[in-house]
Amino acid sequence: MDVDRYVNALTTAIERTLGPLASAVARIKIQEVDGVPVALVHAPAAPEAIYAKVSKGDHVFFVRTNNSTRVLEGPDLVGYVRQRFAGA
Repeated sequence: MDVDRYVNALTTAIERTLGPLASAVARIKIQEVDGVPVALVHAPAAPEAIYAKVSKGDHVFFVRTNNSTRVLEGPDLVGYVRQRFAGA
């Protein structure tokens, strides 16, 4: 396995779907677990809202709520972004 090519491909996938900010803050490390290489992706909180590109021109905002991932839209999205990133 060419680790550098794999990390580059994963970084490119993150940038294409979440943008350059998400790609810049994500850290990818390859470790072996029981002899198998595993990619560990550390994705810290970003300093501003990041929208996922789900199709041409469409961007969706996801938020973690307890142990699930939910889409926020409309007034809920505006309120969350305002509260979460105020003063960031």
